Amino acid sequence: MDMEKYKRINELTIRSFRTLENELRVKVNDSNKELVSQLKKVVNPKSCAKVPVHNWYYLKESYSPDLINKLIESGIIRKPEKRLLDPFMGAGSSLLGAQWLGIPSIGVDINPFFCFLVKTKTKWHRYDLKEIKNFVEKTKKLDTSKKAGFNPPELSTFKRIYDNETLNELLRIKELILSEAERRGAEFDFKACEWRGDIHLNLYWLAFASILEDSSLAKKDGKGLKIVRKGPKERPKELFMSKLKQMYHDIKTIKSQLYPHRKAEVEVINGDTRKLKEIPDNYVNAIVFSPPYCNTFDYTEVYKVELWMLNFVKNYEEFRELRNRTLRSHNLFNSDEIKRWKQEENGKWKNEVLEEIIEFLRTEKLWSPVIPDMVQAYFDDMYIATKNFFRIMENGDVAIVVGNSAYAGVVIPTDLLLMKMAQELGFKPKAVHFVRRLGTSSQQLKILKEAHIRDLLRETIVVYSKE
Repeated sequence: MDMEKYKRINELTIRSFRTLENELRVKVNDSNKELVSQLKKVVNPKSCAKVPVHNWYYLKESYSPDLINKLIESGIIRKPEKRLLDPFMGAGSSLLGAQWLGIPSIGVDINPFFCFLVKTKTKWHRYDLKEIKNFVEKTKKLDTSKKAGFNPPELSTFKRIYDNETLNELLRIKELILSEAERRGAEFDFKACEWRGDIHLNLYWLAFASILEDSSLAKKDGKGLKIVRKGPKERPKELFMSKLKQMYHDIKTIKSQLYPHRKAEVEVINGDTRKLKEIPDNYVNAIVFSPPYCNTFDYTEVYKVELWMLNFVKNYEEFRELRNRTLRSHNLFNSDEIKRWKQEENGKWKNEVLEEIIEFLRTEKLWSPVIPDMVQAYFDDMYIATKNFFRIMENGDVAIVVGNSAYAGVVIPTDLLLMKMAQELGFKPKAVHFVRRLGTSSQQLKILKEAHIRDLLRETIVVYSKE
């Protein structure tokens, strides 16, 4: 790439950021080094590893539940008087953090596995320790060498990431839980995303989900699964029993610390943030979330093993349908939808800065030709979601953990664009807090450094309010 191209990339990126900063009258807050350090710590997924209950299932995109406390404690947002909303709840960090502070909350996610995950975590105070102990003893007696009574899901990935012995052992554990459900007269309610009839089955189902990755040859890496080892980290039965014992210990510990207080109500909706018809007007007065970043990651692909193994998806048609209902932050959404969307001018968010970036991307040779359309679609979807935020919010603050993206060397100012659309819809810009610089591919990193815009590929917390 010649120097003229680097200059063009630099000018476009700098102009985009400065234009938005001037329009919004905000500057990125990175002068308080102590606050930056604290925010970086609670936003880092690694901070979740030692958090009881939250670490029952590791979501690599999670932030710590302590983020809610940190935002309130530092004055970044006001403590909500009614309830807090997380419209992209993922692993439920915001909801668990709010619950422990005594703040009622409501979470929304299109992914049914995430909804199940959050419901199971936030009911930690309802599980009986004696029941868990008895199930551990029952698991000890499970003969995993015996052939499972049913076949694995039809997803081809299973044969690639599990050897036959391991896969059979996993199916035997699944069979144990299903037989327990039948014995107890319980059924899984897919609409509610939880077991009905015995709440403890949710705990065992989650423990099963949590061992699927460590039992495999792969790990979640970027956009999907990557083969990284020759065998499972440990036998599935041992992993499963270890997880159950961890859950037992966490519940015992946290009950002694918090019980009987700080068990605020948590509501979970398996739905589309672009609709939110289930939530009435003026229902919340704080919104804290981290949306999918505009980075081509498809989370139905990343978490497909859990979706299929736990029966949330039963065939490829259902898998595609779920993918096509997700926020358009990835390059795998239906091509027919792109054609239909291009004809719907009312659905587009028009912004000169965004349009200039997209026009530049259309002139570049990108690894996927869908990327320019994806970028526009991403902001269209977030615009519709932000409209909903304004409707359901009485007054209070919105805090968004979000990362900027880069394509063809140009950094997209996602944080400032999200604040700009919120301003247009009636919200008042408050602040943009710097958290950390983001990584990218070596090729992109080289361009960013040569164009002197490396620091703009950042993760921030965007804050705006409704008064």
